[in-house]
Amino acid sequence: MDDDADGTGVSWIQLLGALVVLVAVILLASMWLFGGGTDDDDAEIDSVETAALATTAPAPATTSSAALAPAATTTADGISSDTPTGTTAPPPTTADQPADDSDGAADDSAAADRAGDGTAAAPVEWFEWVSTSGLHTCAVRGDYSLTCWGRNTHGQAEPPAGEFVDISVGGNHSCAIRYDFALACWGRNIDRESEPPSGDFTRVSAGDGFTCGQQIDGTLRCWGNNRFGQAEPPPGKFTHVSAGSYHACGVRSDDTLACWGLNNSGRAEPPAGRFLDVSAGNVHSCGVRSDAKLICWGYNGPGRTDAPSGSFSAVSAGALTSCALRVTGTIACWGSDQAGEADPPAGSFRSVSAGNLQTCGVTTEDVLTCWGHDLDDVIDAPAGTFNQVSAGSGHSCGIRSNEKVVCWGADLWGRASAAAGVYWHVSAGALYSCGARTDGALRCWGYSNYGASKPPGGVFDTVSAGLEHACGLRSDATLTCWGDDRYGQLDSPSGTFVEVSAGGHFSCATGLDRTVQCWGDNGFGQTRVPDKEFLGVAAGWATACAIGLDGELTCWGRNDSGQAEPPAGSYLEVSLSQDYGCGVRTNGSVRCWGDVTETDMIVPEGPFAAVSVGWEHACGLRRDGTAACWLTRAVPTPPEVRRD
Repeated sequence: MDDDADGTGVSWIQLLGALVVLVAVILLASMWLFGGGTDDDDAEIDSVETAALATTAPAPATTSSAALAPAATTTADGISSDTPTGTTAPPPTTADQPADDSDGAADDSAAADRAGDGTAAAPVEWFEWVSTSGLHTCAVRGDYSLTCWGRNTHGQAEPPAGEFVDISVGGNHSCAIRYDFALACWGRNIDRESEPPSGDFTRVSAGDGFTCGQQIDGTLRCWGNNRFGQAEPPPGKFTHVSAGSYHACGVRSDDTLACWGLNNSGRAEPPAGRFLDVSAGNVHSCGVRSDAKLICWGYNGPGRTDAPSGSFSAVSAGALTSCALRVTGTIACWGSDQAGEADPPAGSFRSVSAGNLQTCGVTTEDVLTCWGHDLDDVIDAPAGTFNQVSAGSGHSCGIRSNEKVVCWGADLWGRASAAAGVYWHVSAGALYSCGARTDGALRCWGYSNYGASKPPGGVFDTVSAGLEHACGLRSDATLTCWGDDRYGQLDSPSGTFVEVSAGGHFSCATGLDRTVQCWGDNGFGQTRVPDKEFLGVAAGWATACAIGLDGELTCWGRNDSGQAEPPAGSYLEVSLSQDYGCGVRTNGSVRCWGDVTETDMIVPEGPFAAVSVGWEHACGLRRDGTAACWLTRAVPTPPEVRRD
């Protein structure tokens, strides 16, 4: 019995041991067959969690929200047309980084910050939509945040934070639709164009001083300047809306067109038929018919309404140029081509926005590309030495050491195409420039509505180009002015002078007796000169500043932005724009005041001998003769934007 008991005990122990071994073998086999390592398990779980989040979280950077609000491509002066967007491609991936040999494992945090050559890796940028007026541009990034650049005179290039699904740029303001369908506007607000109504919107279009939005139920709301009825949309439901300069157009739910507002040249008289898209431009409009054919109406110069043939999916009407997206993805442009804005690059695009001298588009690879004039061009001063430099409106000119004139920046109407010859003085104005040649003859280039670009004959020492009038100092020290005379700008005083400065609608000159005289418009007291002696004077839009015998500045005239309140100190030269000014101190530094911020006025390294300010940029002449320009009241173009 004991033997049997002992024998039975041994059998159970052996059986139990065998079971333990079998379970261990099964567990090891399972890990080998299905485990793949702890890291792989975690990676797969992370992948599943990411996929789950992608279906529940608010639009990640790799997912288009076109179903919520198709992109609005906006044109010059806030002219907008709605362009459906396709699926946004995921961001490009970067090359794998080598592992850290010290411990045999890759340092993920360091790898994310390293490029293949050991330098810091630049962040990958991609874009959803873009809207440009040509003067400033805004775009929705891949993470649905906003970025803006270009002219920033009213804060129109300073977008709010948050996630957005639509963007539209107007003349001097911008509007966007947040992810919760609420509107946000910023920039100029003189006509309350940047005060959107409450409610849910699926589309928005910013015009010139007014804005229109499409509510979630398809009805339209417009606000802002309503001088021509442009802020009074017709009743009914719409699928598209586009605000132009002083008129707007929309596609009704039955695919017919409706336009309202100013109707000069028939811009607000749309053709009959069914349409897929419409865009209100400056003085014309364009639409895509249901058969994908283009048609434009309104004022035709220069070729604005000469739409090309072919099949198209969207159109964007700009100020002087329009562009449309072919069904193949390529872009066709027509109208003016002053700065190459009608010469699109090759490639496949999913949206296009035509502005004033500039056009932008987002490619099917989510790359933002702009062509034509870029505001940054005006600060690309040529290398070499200069005798003088002058900043105008979107362009600059300088006289090189060999007395030849070179200009850079926007060349609309030829304002940056200097006349041949050798010069000793040059002045960049609004849409034109003038220079005094070494033989005393005056030459002007560009365009002026009032003949400021057509100088008189005679022998001159210097010339000053203002807004729409210009003045010259003859070789006998007397003054002559020409161009616009609506405010008495041509009524220059008699006597002898050492310099002259033409401003907005007035001018000032410094006499041989060190007194300053001003004439023309006096709406802000800009011609009431203080009774003291001065060494030099500068006329701005409606403000003047003069350098006293002690080097201190005295300013008078318009002062709504502090442009007549310069900082104390001793100055060698002064220059004024509409609402700000800059001066060169005796130590060669540049100081600015008025409607500019510290960010606006990041001045390049000096020291400087002279300064000249334009509308949104300034240029300085260093003491070594080199020129340097910088943006004022403007935001530079982001480096990730491709410029063609």
